[in-house]
Amino acid sequence: MRTRSLARKLTGTALLACLVLAMINPRYERQSLQLRARFVIDITQSMNTRDYSIASAPADRLGYSRWVLVQVFPRLPCGSEIALGVFSHHAVEWLFAPIEVCEHLDVIQDVLEHIDWRMAWAADSHIAQGIQAAIREIDHMQESSALVFMTDGQETPEAPPETALTTAMTPHHGLLLGVGKTSPSPVPLLDRNNVHQGFWENGDLGLPDPHALYMSWLHETELRSIANLTGMQYARLTDPESLLTALEHPELQTTVHGSGNTRWIFLLAGVILSALLPWIT
Repeated sequence: MRTRSLARKLTGTALLACLVLAMINPRYERQSLQLRARFVIDITQSMNTRDYSIASAPADRLGYSRWVLVQVFPRLPCGSEIALGVFSHHAVEWLFAPIEVCEHLDVIQDVLEHIDWRMAWAADSHIAQGIQAAIREIDHMQESSALVFMTDGQETPEAPPETALTTAMTPHHGLLLGVGKTSPSPVPLLDRNNVHQGFWENGDLGLPDPHALYMSWLHETELRSIANLTGMQYARLTDPESLLTALEHPELQTTVHGSGNTRWIFLLAGVILSALLPWIT
């Protein structure tokens, strides 16, 4: 009898202590790894090349890039901040500044779904200059954001790799993501209504053998060279898992210091003790 009375008294004391601690809400220091990055998607016409598949259906490089990001962004740790931009000619147009991924996921996904090759403001494509322009803008904004640049590396008009790399590249942490297959595929010719009109020919671009189909592939050697010059990581876009793995590289992660909330722990303990108290007689 005395033992039960003591147990009831101890349970009541513990319940009171939990309520007091819940009111005080003692906090603890913690560290977490988060991603702060600006994602850029190449929207030039070579990205319309269909050398991927989604659910066994053919998919173009641009559509596959968007699909992968739709799968990846919800799996990033809350607190991560991302921005989206598109590349054409030799510049990047930012669609929005870095925003927290969990709170704004619906907005981010909606913007992703509406990225289209017809948003391009020029037909030419100068990859190294575009990457350099993106790096300069991030540095000018004095952000710690990593750059994640998604492209097939196709230069239009075509130029020798050394020509594109003669300008000294500014170092920046980030990820250069190669999109497409290394085997050549024809580039679809689409009208402004996105209707397939055939394929681009060499003659359309002033290249020799004018009636031959203009072929596109992942220019991996050139992209690796750019990555080496900028200090960025390089990876090939194969599936959502590979991108998640690449984004976990220490150079892309930011250590965030904060404090944890303990109120919920003491409230939960109080609820459990309250439920137990009537059974201790």
